[in-house]
Amino acid sequence: MRILKPWMLHLWAILIAVILWVQVHGEGEGSLSLDVPIQLQGLPDKMVLVNNIPSEVRITVQGLQARLKSLQAKDLFMSLDVSDLTEPGVTKKPFGLDAVRLPAGLKVEKVQPDHLSLQVDRVVMRTVAVQPKFDLPEGWEVQMVSVQPAMAHVQGPEVWLESLLSVETLPLKLELQAGEFALKTDVIVPTGKSVHLDESKGAFAVSGILSKIQPLFVESVKKVEEEVEDVDPEQPTDLPAPITGVIEPQPTTATEEVAQPLVQPEAIPMVLPAASPVLDERKEEYKEN
Repeated sequence: MRILKPWMLHLWAILIAVILWVQVHGEGEGSLSLDVPIQLQGLPDKMVLVNNIPSEVRITVQGLQARLKSLQAKDLFMSLDVSDLTEPGVTKKPFGLDAVRLPAGLKVEKVQPDHLSLQVDRVVMRTVAVQPKFDLPEGWEVQMVSVQPAMAHVQGPEVWLESLLSVETLPLKLELQAGEFALKTDVIVPTGKSVHLDESKGAFAVSGILSKIQPLFVESVKKVEEEVEDVDPEQPTDLPAPITGVIEPQPTTATEEVAQPLVQPEAIPMVLPAASPVLDERKEEYKEN
């Protein structure tokens, strides 16, 4: 067997290195844009995210073309550390370019959007009333309705539960037969707001009395509703029109008063009583005495 000379071994090593370099770097470098999912990491247990955030973020990866061809979005994700969000409020968290794990030789050049606006709130527990909801045809009504348990325990963000006073049951369809009824159902909680029902209480029992409304009463109610709907607000009615103007006082014509002459009362003659002889005698007697 012929033994290669040392200089020939060096030549072969250089040739192999050139071939490998051409295979790796022959196509040059490039960039690729991908939509990768977002993963929030480290959110405290007593805190919850309130606002809606995008599920994906677009990244631009730069590197060797040969490695970019084998890169797939399903193998990547953008992580965001939110462990420092311990108080309610709104904050902006930037994305780091190193938050995506990429194969060697590739790097993230750009992220769109470059941050997230997050609104977090405390997780609280509230006790609210349960309101039964019935799906009944016209002419039927329920009376003496009771729910057991009458209250439900819900858990969620304080900002949403602060105004939540009650929750409704699923629509209840009863057998159309007058009399007592009893059945079990679940309640509906607001979706999309991170509100959850405490399921340890189990289902809710609803009972009551189903009765049929008298047809005459139903027709009367219908007639009144139709009359109310048929009333045209612009059509004139028999009621007197409201007085919108201001009544001004009318000027009066001055009249001259005719001076009436004063009527002087007629003089009444004074009649003196006639002299009495008896009185004269008594006067004389007084004088003598």
